[in-house]
Amino acid sequence: MKKGQEIFEHNCKIFWQTKKGKAFLNHKKGRESSPFIILTRAKNALDMNRHFQTIEYIRKIAKIPKTAINIRVLKIYKTKTISRSSWYKEENYGNEF
Repeated sequence: MKKGQEIFEHNCKIFWQTKKGKAFLNHKKGRESSPFIILTRAKNALDMNRHFQTIEYIRKIAKIPKTAINIRVLKIYKTKTISRSSWYKEENYGNEF
């Protein structure tokens, strides 16, 4: 039987920019004492930043405005495995992320 992909709970810091006139405003959310929590199948920050659906998920749960650009995960403080997916298989991880 094929194993499912792990589902992770990442405690992290996220970053995005908004434009005001000709300048950009930088916004950050989450710090080590009170992190921003993301539930995803991505194993690290690089995979999260490359995957469009994960970025859209972050935009939605952090209530980031549609005009924001350059949304990304800056740092992961702690990661915990919470489950395994029954739909997504481990050998397909490389094709998705």
